[in-house]
Amino acid sequence: LMGLPLVLSGYREQKILKRLKVTPASPVMLLAVQLIIYMIYSVISLALIFIVAKVFWNFSIKGNILQFLGTYFLVMLSMFSIGLMVGGIAKNSKSAGSIASILYFPMLIFSGATLPYEVMPGIMQKIVDILPLTQGIKIYTAYDENAQQVAETAFHNELDSLNVQGAVVIINHQNYTIPAIIGGKNVGKFEFNRAYQGERQPGSAIKPLLVYAPYLETFQATPYDTVDANNVCFGEYCPKNYGGGEYGIVTLKTAMTYSYNTPAVRLLNETGIDTAFSYLEPFQWTHITQDDRYLSAALGAVNVTPLEITNAYTTFSHNGYYKPAHAIRKVTDADGNLLFKWSEQATRVWSMRTNDYMNEMLQNVVKNGTARQAAGLQIDNIGGKTGTTNDVKDLWMVGKGGKYTIGVWVGYDQPASMEGYINARQPQIHIWRNTLSGLTALPE
Repeated sequence: LMGLPLVLSGYREQKILKRLKVTPASPVMLLAVQLIIYMIYSVISLALIFIVAKVFWNFSIKGNILQFLGTYFLVMLSMFSIGLMVGGIAKNSKSAGSIASILYFPMLIFSGATLPYEVMPGIMQKIVDILPLTQGIKIYTAYDENAQQVAETAFHNELDSLNVQGAVVIINHQNYTIPAIIGGKNVGKFEFNRAYQGERQPGSAIKPLLVYAPYLETFQATPYDTVDANNVCFGEYCPKNYGGGEYGIVTLKTAMTYSYNTPAVRLLNETGIDTAFSYLEPFQWTHITQDDRYLSAALGAVNVTPLEITNAYTTFSHNGYYKPAHAIRKVTDADGNLLFKWSEQATRVWSMRTNDYMNEMLQNVVKNGTARQAAGLQIDNIGGKTGTTNDVKDLWMVGKGGKYTIGVWVGYDQPASMEGYINARQPQIHIWRNTLSGLTALPE
């Protein structure tokens, strides 16, 4: 946009805009051509930004696309108007560049377009408050410094001595907000964030969402119905329980408590792959495709991010309804007038009956099963599920307690086995437990 005043002031300096037979084109024609050129630049820039965001981060525009485009072109018109004004008063390109810098850069910095108001240093916020021409929007986030500190402490106490990475997502499922998130060790603001960009297989952490809840809902089953936990083959696919054991006929509750694999595959097969996957659709997971629809998905052979699966688990705290949590609570103008607030409606995923049974089973996983290292906290409704992928390349713990749903992933950036000391230590469970314990100890 700074190019427009520079070109215009250059025309004036060379007297091109005066009818001195320097050019056969009229001044209006010259100005119109320049405006069109820079408008095309702006539209191409918008398209490129959207394409890059879509390809690398699966970004999508939500809301009214016409309102977005109208707002975009209004801002562009305002910027062009300033450019014409600068070009009209500047004597040459050098002075135009100085004036444009003085006008444009404060607008970009202080308007909230490049730096949200809430994360500005105090001195910058004071400048914004007294410069009405540069005041823009204020973004109110759900970030809670105390919650973040609790999570950071639990995270680093477990992982700093280990040569692995990890991620933590904390959701307050009472108000659908994300007060804290950890994207890895020493992750900067614009670096790869494993919490919402890291696609990994969730292992058995997928079972409550893809296997057990859909089965209970489809067949009106109970946790006390039974399933075969012995070995089984479906064509050439022959899943095994961890360690190769066979456990005979067990209840669904027992199968999930100890994370037996062969019952999960049997139940997915009985429910039907397409039916089971339909229960994941409300979660809008961006990395699941038709190619994932195989029986192996019952054991976590799909890709999700920690944020996606933690968000999905909040359904267990809302009687079977799902609504995504967000890090931004609202956006206002400089005067406090509301510009944006999430207005999504909760979607029914499964019935309250199924949800109650699932909570019973999730609580037993913590009390007696694979997540029993998280037991012992005096917190209401603690329940969750562990997840381990083939060769222990990923370790997961996702679950809820009190008003929080927490997801923890631990692994190497380049998938490699953590069999041995790391797996025996189960750092993901300790991070989860200590984070939940610390959060509930915070003052309301």
